[in-house]
Amino acid sequence: MNIGFKTQRKILPFIFLLPALVFFIVFQIYPLIKGLQMSFYNWELLPGKTSQFIGLQNYINAFTDPIFLRASKNTLYYALVTVPGQMILAMIAAVLLNALPRGRGFSVFCTISRSLLLG
Repeated sequence: MNIGFKTQRKILPFIFLLPALVFFIVFQIYPLIKGLQMSFYNWELLPGKTSQFIGLQNYINAFTDPIFLRASKNTLYYALVTVPGQMILAMIAAVLLNALPRGRGFSVFCTISRSLLLG
């Protein structure tokens, strides 16, 4: 099969993107859809048992559970407080490191390597 150079040039980017697309579908999209499907069932983990369709009952149970609501509120609060706080502190640290006249490269190296090693 002989295809032209222009056709090859148009197809080549999609061929390079294909492995990433397959990986994304297999490890992101499929589990998302499967989890959504499972949320509408009283899912049985043992093989051979049939799962019973219960519709929105799992969601009703979750949103009427005070522990779930408290955990959701705490998670939202944590995300809204820590993310901006970390961004502000990171910006201050970056400005201070950038203002150093001597040894700026070494101090940036120490800061970045510490973050990479400790997580």
